[in-house]
Amino acid sequence: MGAEEWRTAEAAWSDLADARYRACVQRAPLGPDAPPVRVGVKDTVDVAGFPTRLGLRGHRHHARASNPAIAALPGALAAVTAKVVTTELNIGVGSECVNPYAPRIDPGGSSTGTAVSVAAGICDLGLGTDVLGSVRWPAGQCGTVGLRMTQRTSLLEGVFPLSPPMDALGWVTRSAADLAYLWPLLGLDRLGARQPAGEGPYRIGVVANVDGPDGTCGPVMRRALEAACGFLEASGQRLDPVRVDDLWALRGPAWELCARQAWDAYQLWRPWVPADLHETTRGALEVGAKVQDDRYAWILERLAHTRATVEGDFDTAGVDAWLLPLEPGRAAGPRRRDARVSTIPALGNRLRTARVPTRRSPASPGCPRSPCRSPGTSAARRCACSSSPAATTNRC
Repeated sequence: MGAEEWRTAEAAWSDLADARYRACVQRAPLGPDAPPVRVGVKDTVDVAGFPTRLGLRGHRHHARASNPAIAALPGALAAVTAKVVTTELNIGVGSECVNPYAPRIDPGGSSTGTAVSVAAGICDLGLGTDVLGSVRWPAGQCGTVGLRMTQRTSLLEGVFPLSPPMDALGWVTRSAADLAYLWPLLGLDRLGARQPAGEGPYRIGVVANVDGPDGTCGPVMRRALEAACGFLEASGQRLDPVRVDDLWALRGPAWELCARQAWDAYQLWRPWVPADLHETTRGALEVGAKVQDDRYAWILERLAHTRATVEGDFDTAGVDAWLLPLEPGRAAGPRRRDARVSTIPALGNRLRTARVPTRRSPASPGCPRSPCRSPGTSAARRCACSSSPAATTNRC
């Protein structure tokens, strides 16, 4: 197939896929010199030449410069071809995107369009943001792979803030093999690497807190976690149970921190934000308004303490990584009764470390594996990948 024939076919497919799955808010046609990797960017991240709408019907601004992660992409290899759907102000629920491989499963998360555009074949690589699982959750739901990068302030220029201490960029690809291939090719390793991954096999702590009365691990997730453990053991990794009781108790406070900071920021946004926000957006903001100043100060103090001591937690447990299931569940703290939050990412995000969720198990009812490509194993960022929706938290 010649280049012009391919561009024509690509445009026809992307038109059809976007009409069906509603992943994009704006697309750019491929020109004759278009690079091979098509990148979709969440509509809360600035890209020069595209408006940023923040998931709102009544707002747009035009950035003069792109976010540093986008600006650093090699132009001969990758280009932004779409701004993709997000929920209102990063904190609302519901995007109207359709899950390409499991239409009855809500893609979820504020970076929904990032995952859906990749799963639908509209983009090869997606960039989103992740505070409480917003990249990892839709990536897992759509049968793709998502990696939340280490939280780094220098990469957040041109990103609409939700919770500055926990905001982080995240990437989505169709498979772990794609992520491992694009990671060095596009220079993504230079954006996030803090220390080189050591030689395996690795010592992986399976967090036991997911079970019991305060756990979130249901039967399907338990089977997926067991499958992930089996895969890792078969690949030569050493698995041991660990408990992270102090951290486990901070899942609810992590959500409170996010909501309170969104509420504080909303006081500044209000003149530029339409009044008719979605009820879920208003509900999340109301949660933040109820977090009192003394509680807020305590949460910030615990966040600083956790990040200062977490390296020692790994050493004390004698592990290189923690294995956690990525599943929404109820967390302690003031929040709307019907609100859905992902409590496991809330735990991990306090650590400022990178995490990757892996594919849903093909044995799970209604959760098919992405048929695009066979799954591979990525060595990037000391993260273990398998055929399950488990996630590793590591100290890269």
